Amino acid sequence: MEKSTLFTIGYQGLSQEAFFKRIVSNGVETVIDVRAVPHSRKKGFSKKGLASRSGELGIRYEHIGSLGTPEDIRKEFKANGDFEEFTELYLNNLAGEIDTISDLSDKIMGSVCCLLCYEKAASECHRSIVAKEIAKRIPSSLKVHHL
Repeated sequence: MEKSTLFTIGYQGLSQEAFFKRIVSNGVETVIDVRAVPHSRKKGFSKKGLASRSGELGIRYEHIGSLGTPEDIRKEFKANGDFEEFTELYLNNLAGEIDTISDLSDKIMGSVCCLLCYEKAASECHRSIVAKEIAKRIPSSLKVHHL
């Protein structure tokens, strides 16, 4: 079986134009927004703006808010900056999303997908945790690449 790639991207520091240039140049067919709240003060990065521009480019946009970081976990991380603790809390929360992760794993095997969140560095964002959980379900055929 040919390896599939799951991309992830954070839009921090990017314009909408630069964001979509990366998405298009990597052949992404579906952008999966994993923010709990798909709103942004940054122009073009709220759900409506992303969905509209994605559609213009022939890219599917999907928001899966249940994979976002719950507010209490975000607040705790903001207060202490401990990503190890954040990861543990987030994984505990993610344990209740087994069906969502399973469905998403199936979708990723059938399309070039990219998980979207805000943080520039995947190593400081929950999208990397989601990507690892997906990779566990399809380890021999999935490569995760952070844009």
